[in-house]
Amino acid sequence: MLSFTSVLLGEPSNFSIQALEDTIAYVGNYQDTQPLYKRHSCWQELGRKIAEVNFIVKTKKEEQFLLYAAQERYENFARDYSHLLARVPLNA
Repeated sequence: MLSFTSVLLGEPSNFSIQALEDTIAYVGNYQDTQPLYKRHSCWQELGRKIAEVNFIVKTKKEEQFLLYAAQERYENFARDYSHLLARVPLNA
């Protein structure tokens, strides 16, 4: 995921990500994406889809914090992502 606000404002992100397993990460910045958007509409579509997914994830996270207590959030996570429970340490 990304800090979309940081990308749009061209500011450093206040967040970081820790990979707990082997990971392939693609890194870019706002200045890198602009020529791609101008080159072909498929890049604009990719950018839009990334923005949409980022918005959905952020909205769902906000809903979880506003509507559910910590225990309920954990139960929802355990239900929705049971395959991750053994892979993600609770103290991460």
